[in-house]
Amino acid sequence: MAQNVFDATLDVNNEIKVNTFDWSHANNLTTQIGRVTPIFCELVPSKSSVRINPRMGLQFMPMVFPVQTRMKARIAFFKYPLRALWSGYRDFVGNFRQDLEEPYINLNTSSKLKKMASTGSLGDYLGLPTTIFGSYGQGAVAFLTIGRLRCPGNKAGGDPNYTMFEYLPIQNSDQYYSFVSEYGATVVQTLGTSISVPAPASASSSNFIEFGYSLAKLSVDIDDTFNASKRFCLKVSYDNLTNPVQSLIDAFVNKLACFAVKDDDNNTRFDLQVTSSLFNAKTNMVEVYFTLPEEFVKYVPEHIGETFDFHIYYNVIESLGRKISGSTTSWIYTFHRDVVFSNESDRIGYETSSAITYAIPQGLAFSYQFYDYADSPADLTLATSPYYSSVGDNNDKQIKISAYAFRAYEGIYNAYIRDNRNNPYYVNGQVQYNQWIPTYDGGLDDNIYELHYANWERDFLTTAVQSPQQGTAPLVGITTYTETVNDVLADGTVVTRELSKLALVDEDGKKYALSWESDGEALTGVEYTELDNGVKMRQPRSLVDVAMSGISISCIASAD
Repeated sequence: MAQNVFDATLDVNNEIKVNTFDWSHANNLTTQIGRVTPIFCELVPSKSSVRINPRMGLQFMPMVFPVQTRMKARIAFFKYPLRALWSGYRDFVGNFRQDLEEPYINLNTSSKLKKMASTGSLGDYLGLPTTIFGSYGQGAVAFLTIGRLRCPGNKAGGDPNYTMFEYLPIQNSDQYYSFVSEYGATVVQTLGTSISVPAPASASSSNFIEFGYSLAKLSVDIDDTFNASKRFCLKVSYDNLTNPVQSLIDAFVNKLACFAVKDDDNNTRFDLQVTSSLFNAKTNMVEVYFTLPEEFVKYVPEHIGETFDFHIYYNVIESLGRKISGSTTSWIYTFHRDVVFSNESDRIGYETSSAITYAIPQGLAFSYQFYDYADSPADLTLATSPYYSSVGDNNDKQIKISAYAFRAYEGIYNAYIRDNRNNPYYVNGQVQYNQWIPTYDGGLDDNIYELHYANWERDFLTTAVQSPQQGTAPLVGITTYTETVNDVLADGTVVTRELSKLALVDEDGKKYALSWESDGEALTGVEYTELDNGVKMRQPRSLVDVAMSGISISCIASAD
């Protein structure tokens, strides 16, 4: 039984046993000079600790111009509590509210995908898979419609030198439809227990000759995902199938013809090509992969929404002919042993006067699967991304990527690395000096989080700047006004004069008179006296006057 954290006297027990795990690993990456690059990000359970002993090595590529200055590389580790990344975290872990959802990223545009989930993006450095390679986007595995291709026995013909069925083996859609038309062949929609050919002497209109299996996936709606990356996979299984040799799989593949036919127009059809085949030990199935032809890929964009049937014909009997010479009647046929009929023997140009039967293995089943395939690593697109997008057709099945790591990177940059003097942090158009991430809300996070670059190293030059003025700098206008004064001359005569004096007008329209004394080197005793609203300012007479009417305080302070 686990020991309680309190002993019998309710004293705290500080000697709780804990597990330790070795997380030693190497993180090899490329980055750029000045970039703030995350190299380690882990969600650490509460009350746990991490001991880190990092070692760093840098290797530079040859540069066009030599860097003849010092460079510094630093590694810094930060602990960022989840409660500082999501305002609802306390209620979430305390189970106080039922309507809470942890924050997750919304990758609903190509721009967001490029900045947050492409090679070299922030998501890439945080460990988010950003490329596709091999098979992906797999659809559900489903059974194919199965039927046996057959024709009446009297279509076999016969002469002393054998009359052979034309178009066998069927290797494409043209041969398939030519064979059907030539011999009135039909497909009976059952798997049956065997592929059988009656004895040559009894083959007539009432007896049917069976040639192979016609497999079909009917009524497939074509959309924009049917591009060069789309693949069609045929899966074969039966009860006693166990790791067949590749030669049997290859023999099976050589008997297949796959093609797509428009639902209401047999003349619009495209032949698919085999790309590979293998035995999947996990599913215990033989899998054959087909690729869409280039003609079909070009056809799709202008025919979205059309319906196609996907057919696979499996040649069991690869050639067949009948000879009638006097009282002698016989078949000559070709059959190759394959992965389905692995217990049979090859029959190449084999003659017989008996019926031909190839019994299928117990539990034989044919299924299919559509999926996408990338021949080389490629960045995600909106069509191939498995991550949540608010505009995605299947976003209820897409993966919601937690915003914690993205927000933590943003918060660390804004709190410790960003230089607010030349690059202040804005949220919704407002400068923020006490907020480190764009939002603390849970659920869908529609913000863009991308990599940042550090400022230049501070030195005695870059730090020798004025104290920054906070807020919006007020504008003042420099103008003049006329003041009437009475002056007494030496002989006692009173004279009325009009003097032009300097004034300042602020953004609110308040007017201030300026007075000062000068000793030739500096102004002393500068005073500002608010004027009455009735005092009229001089009207501007040129563009210079207009330009002088909007000078900031900082401009006046820096004027020398």
